Amino acid sequence: MANKNVHLIKDRIFKKNILKINFERKTDRSEITKLNFLTHILFLSSNKYKTERKMLTRAQELYDVGQESFVNIYANATILCFRFTFLKDQYTEPNNSKAVMDFINEILFNPNVKNNKFNKKAFEIAKKEVVDEIKTYFENKNTYSRLKMIEYMDKDSPAAIEVVGTLDEIEKITRENLYEFYLNVINTSLIDIFAFGDFKEKDLSFLSKRGANPKIEYFYKTKEHEVRTYIERDNISQSKLVMGYNLIDVSPKEAEYAMQIYLYLLGLGPTSKLFVNVREKASLCYSISVTTRSINSFMMINAGIAAANFDKTVELISKQVDEMRKGNFKEKDIESAKLTIKSSYQEILENPYSIINSYEAVNYLGYDLIKTRIKKIDLVTKEDIINFANKIKLNTIFLLEGKKK
Repeated sequence: MANKNVHLIKDRIFKKNILKINFERKTDRSEITKLNFLTHILFLSSNKYKTERKMLTRAQELYDVGQESFVNIYANATILCFRFTFLKDQYTEPNNSKAVMDFINEILFNPNVKNNKFNKKAFEIAKKEVVDEIKTYFENKNTYSRLKMIEYMDKDSPAAIEVVGTLDEIEKITRENLYEFYLNVINTSLIDIFAFGDFKEKDLSFLSKRGANPKIEYFYKTKEHEVRTYIERDNISQSKLVMGYNLIDVSPKEAEYAMQIYLYLLGLGPTSKLFVNVREKASLCYSISVTTRSINSFMMINAGIAAANFDKTVELISKQVDEMRKGNFKEKDIESAKLTIKSSYQEILENPYSIINSYEAVNYLGYDLIKTRIKKIDLVTKEDIINFANKIKLNTIFLLEGKKK
């Protein structure tokens, strides 16, 4: 298939096929709201199925086809995702899969449009859904705190973009310019196809003349600067602390292996330094976690705290990060982390959606296949973890301060 990346993931165990179609574009903040809009409007009606009811009825006739759509931002690449789940033909009437392919083609490439405008009713319903989604997204104080920290860390970082879009952008969208944007998306995006189950490449021929082949450098290097602290006040009972760290010159393989064990030892495991020393022993936080976005080259530590404990918590968290740099952790802890990580990898192999996600990591991040990762995680040494730990540098501290007791 010209200009396509088709990933056939053969399976004879699960009863359902899963088809995930990704429209991949260079990240552009001004496009995100419209991309999210498309995830809603394309499932509301099409040229053949003029109403949402008719579309849902057809999905049920095809043995209840599951339909999902969402936007993912992989640093410099933004992906408009459509995922369809349906029974294999051996569990239905003959050629059901062919009928499902026709249905998917109708949804994605034959929208309910007249005079180069999306249908008015579908547009208004989709607009309300997107507005409600954006409002709900920003009502979450954890989400708000995380985004604010990233903005202060590096306002140009793709990670600082609201994946649902913004209310300001919503008001700029019309039925006409949304359809024009839709045509741009299907004609200029790279289309990645992840087909899990019983597929042949010819089954996906309805995609053969779509898309382009843009070259995108996925990874973004978050800007470094001296440590800065920002405090905002809000009428909340629990303060939200977020500490952002640069990951400096971390290779994809370090992110794939040494980083996974580092995260477990620092803050993911039940005996991790953050959990034991900051939450349990010092009782300085209600919750604490650590996450990384290696594709954006940064790490975050999030904690729910009492406002009065801000200074003590920052100091003790910093001490735990420093302990990791010094290698103050035991070999038995490394082995425990490896066992847990391998177990989580085995669980991936038991979930078809997770399997597809793992193939995306291979395609977009250069990761190894899960079975290879299970073997290679055992090769990580204490020195590897310490080397990774010394590539982490504190960048930004953000506190959404609640009521002081």
